[in-house]
Amino acid sequence: MELQCLPCVLVDYLEDDGISVSVWPNSGRESIQKEEVIEAALSGNLFEPKTSRHMLSDHLPPISVPLARLQQPAL
Repeated sequence: MELQCLPCVLVDYLEDDGISVSVWPNSGRESIQKEEVIEAALSGNLFEPKTSRHMLSDHLPPISVPLARLQQPAL
């Protein structure tokens, strides 16, 4: 598709109660916290795939961007 940019929404991951994180079944963990996800990302010691499950509330705005626009450099 040769995309040069992607639409995104800025959120406050740690403070936004509309963003929750839990563990997937059979992940080998009982629980997980947002702080652990951030620490793993910053340290480069990433969790295995399907460890954390993030859910976002419906308060995010809709994003409608033509595909042709995403093939252009970001502004």
